[in-house]
Amino acid sequence: MDFSWELKIDGYEITHFMIDDIAYSMPGAGTSGVLTSTLSCKTYYEQVGGNAFSWGAEVTLQTSDGTIVFPKYYVTNRDVHGYITHWTCSDRMCKTDVDVEFSDADFTDDQISANAVLDKACAAAGFSGVAYTAEGMAVLQTISGIDRSLVEDKTAREILEMFAAAMCGYWAVNSESGLIFSPYGKGYSAYLVQNYSEIPAGSQKTYTRVVMQDGGAVYTAGAGYARNTLTISTSLASEALCSAVRSNLDGFTYEAWSCKGITNMIIIPGYLGFDNYTVMRWCTNVNLHPTAAGIFFEASANNISENEHEYVSQVNRMLNRKAEWEQRNGNTALSKNGLKIFINDNSGKSTVISAVE
Repeated sequence: MDFSWELKIDGYEITHFMIDDIAYSMPGAGTSGVLTSTLSCKTYYEQVGGNAFSWGAEVTLQTSDGTIVFPKYYVTNRDVHGYITHWTCSDRMCKTDVDVEFSDADFTDDQISANAVLDKACAAAGFSGVAYTAEGMAVLQTISGIDRSLVEDKTAREILEMFAAAMCGYWAVNSESGLIFSPYGKGYSAYLVQNYSEIPAGSQKTYTRVVMQDGGAVYTAGAGYARNTLTISTSLASEALCSAVRSNLDGFTYEAWSCKGITNMIIIPGYLGFDNYTVMRWCTNVNLHPTAAGIFFEASANNISENEHEYVSQVNRMLNRKAEWEQRNGNTALSKNGLKIFINDNSGKSTVISAVE
């Protein structure tokens, strides 16, 4: 079938336009972060100059096929050349760089529940609600209480990123402008593509073990070698959370790949199905190019290291040992994070009195 497209900016229908690209890019492999959709397009409109259609104006894209539903977009940048304007727009994730306000009444003994924090962040950014896919809610429920210092003076995006890293997954915007969390390897939607190019294989990793640390305590769940281990650093670390994340991964295999094709539906990162869903591939990046013939796409999964543990070089290992020795003796120390000066209180303890990074 032939597709027809309709573009509206701030409620005004634009007659002459061209969609360059609709892009989705997941941070890394999808183990943490927020997924943002970006719309790039060009328009011909005589009244676009001046203050018309300013930053933040609402943008909607519709097609004659009612089954294809795009999220609402918002203008983040425009480049005007006479009557021709190049627009860059993002979904509601662009609204998350806003402070989240808390009051004393929100805390009990300087603790607050995870649900309360997320509800506050969701409301501050204007999302219609918060939802979870697969076992996402079960993972969240292992976070019993959050210290006040971790959420105050933070933006909604910083809070979402904190939870994404701890819960091992990503946040996305659904078609109803709601916020939805998907655990790593558990995409909230699976799309079937039937017309696509050859898919070359890339690096691969199967997860059977999780190591979680908060800067002090270290928690481990599952068993396996370094190449099967996912390492998570989070201030919300706990034995229960580590076990929940490990249970959620359940032997998930990540593989890097890429392909191109044409489809009659919107595709977003998560899972893509090939050969009538007999083959499922985890996808981290999608670029859509709408045309009258359909939607051409480019999809891929980022390359990752097959050895998850970070290699610490000999120089850094020596610096770390020197820092420990110098701290023990109350001297200055040069670590990989900068220069630190310690003072010895003659009781075997020392305190950092100056740090230059």
